[in-house]
Amino acid sequence: MAKRKRRRSLDPAARYDELLNHGVNISKTKGYDKVTREEIAKQARCTGALIHHYFKTMGNLRKQIIKKAIEIECVEIILQALAQKDIKCIPEHLRDKVMTHLAK
Repeated sequence: MAKRKRRRSLDPAARYDELLNHGVNISKTKGYDKVTREEIAKQARCTGALIHHYFKTMGNLRKQIIKKAIEIECVEIILQALAQKDIKCIPEHLRDKVMTHLAK
């Protein structure tokens, strides 16, 4: 029987960032509406339970993806969220920034 290669252990902050980055990448490549715990878990080679551990709800996961998209100025993700009327995932204090950025 082949031995499974063991993943290296990351500290919680690094793991959180890794999972969030997978969520952002899925949003960019497959679409914001295609982000699921299972898809991130598949990309990160972990379980959906680990995604739940870090983000608790899909709403919070989406909110964090949007915050990251705003931070890196990834307009295509922000537009996809707005097109889905997912404005609630954009934190209130960032909505004005998003609208200003989109108006440019």
